[in-house]
Amino acid sequence: NTSKISQIMVEDPHHKQQMGLAKWAHQKCGYLGEKATYRWAQDCGIVIIFDIIKTVIAQCPICQHTQQRTILHIVRGQLNRGKLPRQIWQMDCIGPLPAQLPETPGIGCNRASQLEVWAWMMIRWYLVMYFLISVLSMQ
Repeated sequence: NTSKISQIMVEDPHHKQQMGLAKWAHQKCGYLGEKATYRWAQDCGIVIIFDIIKTVIAQCPICQHTQQRTILHIVRGQLNRGKLPRQIWQMDCIGPLPAQLPETPGIGCNRASQLEVWAWMMIRWYLVMYFLISVLSMQ
């Protein structure tokens, strides 16, 4: 004689209220994560059980959609070198060089040499900015 044991879920009106409040809080705080939703609800004086917030966020279709996007892994603080000689390192370039170069005192009037000096100054500036941004983002 085999007997099947079935579980009967008793519907708790308090649990339904908590789920509704958690959904509302999650929407109002901008579909942020579990901790942010919990903190937002606390700041508004709403008491919601953290496990219910986790459940609501796990069932949220908007959050499921945004989590499916692939996020590129960006390595900071390093420049990617080429695998072969004379390959270019990774560099962000913004726009073309200006038609009029700034005057550089003490350098001959050869346009090619002015262009080289200006380009190296810009590369140095970009590298300094890249280093500063990577250091500040690590903190």
